[in-house]
Amino acid sequence: MSIRTANINDSAQLISLFETLDQESTFMLLEPSERDTSLENQQKQMANFTDSNTQVMLVKENDKAELIAFVVGIAGNFIRNKHSLYCVIGVKSEYHDKGIGHSLLTNLEEWANNHGIHRIELTVMEHNLKAIRLYETFGFIREGIKRDSICIAGEYINELYMSKLLNK
Repeated sequence: MSIRTANINDSAQLISLFETLDQESTFMLLEPSERDTSLENQQKQMANFTDSNTQVMLVKENDKAELIAFVVGIAGNFIRNKHSLYCVIGVKSEYHDKGIGHSLLTNLEEWANNHGIHRIELTVMEHNLKAIRLYETFGFIREGIKRDSICIAGEYINELYMSKLLNK
């Protein structure tokens, strides 16, 4: 299984991956019925990632060249926050507990180091203990709580702010 930078040719598979993740997990932001990305819109989004110094999408493929996981990193747009990279990660459930999240974060950190990034940050739902363990194992620390920031089935959920400082 390889990790590589996503490209415009991945657009159809990315839509499928995102839809699968939305259905498999309540830890993703979108509800299964909310995602309505067309192939054309996904291709436009991927074109913006191509050769960017401020954002990247990395994908993991299985042995059949099917996309099974992704990580996105998007840096700030301004002088005061361009050193900070916000990331989102998703792994198909059948591939959990195989080190894929860790390998995606390792590759994202390498990209960040090569692009002058000093900080990687994310939010994670407070009850997503597996993800929190992954992030802490990878060196992220908890910085704070976004109280009642997500609502799932009428229940408000806190999110944790977490970050990892690089080049220190």
